[in-house]
Amino acid sequence: MSKKTFVVTGLLLLLSLSSCGSNAIRMDSDDYVKTIDSYQDGFKILQLTDIHWNYTTDFAKQSEYLTAIVKLAKPNLIMVTGDSTLNANKEIADKLYDLIDSWKIPYGITWGNHDRQGTWNPTWISERASKGTYSLYDEVEDSVTGRSNYVINLRKNNELKWQIYSLDSNSYAYDGGIKYHYDYIHDDQVDWYSAQAEKAKDEKGSYVPSVFYFHIPLWQWYHAYKSTAETKGLGEIHENATYVVEGLNDDDPMPFWPGSQSSKLFSTATKKNAKAFYCGHDHSNDWGELYTEDGGTAYIGYGVKSGRELYYGVSDAGYDITGGAVMTLHDDGSYDLEHLYVNTDDYADVHSVSISVSKEGK
Repeated sequence: MSKKTFVVTGLLLLLSLSSCGSNAIRMDSDDYVKTIDSYQDGFKILQLTDIHWNYTTDFAKQSEYLTAIVKLAKPNLIMVTGDSTLNANKEIADKLYDLIDSWKIPYGITWGNHDRQGTWNPTWISERASKGTYSLYDEVEDSVTGRSNYVINLRKNNELKWQIYSLDSNSYAYDGGIKYHYDYIHDDQVDWYSAQAEKAKDEKGSYVPSVFYFHIPLWQWYHAYKSTAETKGLGEIHENATYVVEGLNDDDPMPFWPGSQSSKLFSTATKKNAKAFYCGHDHSNDWGELYTEDGGTAYIGYGVKSGRELYYGVSDAGYDITGGAVMTLHDDGSYDLEHLYVNTDDYADVHSVSISVSKEGK
């Protein structure tokens, strides 16, 4: 083969690979979309978070406990918001995902900062999360930051009623040596969300009400904590006020552990009918508030840590802050929130708090 022929062939091969590579997919692609077409008014989403199964876990007891939460909540969809395992092996991950799938309820998974810490590579855990019969987890081969960016469209008689977004808040942002901060939701991820929201608007004629699930809190958690004069949400704060992020709270240690940079997600999404943002990460907090910034109002809050693994909080009333959080969606864009606190030793010992939020965020 001549050198000229070799060069031309190489260029054609490169172009071929580029045309089908990760950069070729559009941000508004249907490849990112999962659909539940059985939505009805009163649709319930159960958030489970920070399960942290590991080598010391009593799997039989914890399986029974998580199943008790699901039976109590009676959800139509389950969202698992990160740190499902910690320094685990494939057998432990199999046990957990088999359990979740055994509930026979559609579920989505987003990653936390500990899910990568196991005897597996990212490809294996992604494939494992998506293989369940009821799994809605998706990981598109693209150039967008993160691995668990996808949207679940809720339809009623084929009409798009709500959108549920999973976003990867990523893991650690290293500052050098052993020093690190947590990562955040990057601009290109927000651009991806915007493309999907605009596509849904084109179909419906207006922005579709949406809910976001991810792991690491946004800077708005701290802003709401400092600026909200009247409590309009749920839960308590029991993390120690020790964490500092440059540019956010330099001289004011906070009881939150947000990402190292400010994300444009809140300001962007609240202009497109976002109703709520939920995270995990800070085990001893289950607090949330209605928060307004730049004219946009939405609920920002934690889920409820789902089990006693690693560490957990104890409420002012004396019960463990362990269980699950339920969001109930309505046709008019309003919603109800409930935190279920389930005793890990006596599943009949249940406490709950709840609020209702109008479509205007009141």
